[in-house]
Amino acid sequence: MLWWGWLLVYAISGALFGGWFAWALWNYARGSFFTAAISGPVLVAIFFIYARLLGRLAWWAHEGIEE
Repeated sequence: MLWWGWLLVYAISGALFGGWFAWALWNYARGSFFTAAISGPVLVAIFFIYARLLGRLAWWAHEGIEE
């Protein structure tokens, strides 16, 4: 299997989680309720995107096995 597929999934996932974490740390000093109220739905969306990326990676790996 091609290594760049795995690299792409982990790079996008790292960028999403890293961006969320940096945003949460920056906003935590401003007001913890605001951070918790906004950060929760954003984190859920990131988890859904991560699950979709893993699903696409599994599909891609399955296509590579059949060929």
